[in-house]
Amino acid sequence: MNDHPQHPDTPKPAPDTEPDTTPITVPAPGEALSVEAIIEQARTTRRRSSEDLARKLDRGEYLSGEEFYDTLRAQTLATWWLLVERHIRHVGGGLPLEQTLAKFVCWISSYLDNNDATPDVALSVGVLGPEIEHEFALIHFNRAWALIRRDAARTFRAQVEALAPASTGPEQAPSSSAGQEPTA
Repeated sequence: MNDHPQHPDTPKPAPDTEPDTTPITVPAPGEALSVEAIIEQARTTRRRSSEDLARKLDRGEYLSGEEFYDTLRAQTLATWWLLVERHIRHVGGGLPLEQTLAKFVCWISSYLDNNDATPDVALSVGVLGPEIEHEFALIHFNRAWALIRRDAARTFRAQVEALAPASTGPEQAPSSSAGQEPTA
């Protein structure tokens, strides 16, 4: 997968520091998880992907787009789940868990609906020069960031839908409070 050769002086990772490539998972149909398990998975995946990225930066290793994508997706999911956790612990005010989750699903689902606000690249880029290359790169990075959030939003919704019935409460779908935004 790595098409870019490393500088010969780039240190090789120690055997005990190999990156953890455990992806953020969505439970299989019928497999139920608890909110606590999903939050812990998000926290662990974020920590591991950040550490791996930092280790590679420190060593001057080539970083692929996939590594950035995975790390930014893990960061986004962990941020959302940690907001859910904080809301449950400190802000919930007695709100049932399913209503709290519904608020977050509604808010995070907005990332699925956002229209592509990226300007037409053909109109934005004329003759490539240093300033235009910079602008061109930022246009693509912003679009990629929007796609990463969209992917994370799909995963978040799938994780909420896979929660164990005891985690979400009695027979209430997570999207029952559509239109409300979280206050975390």
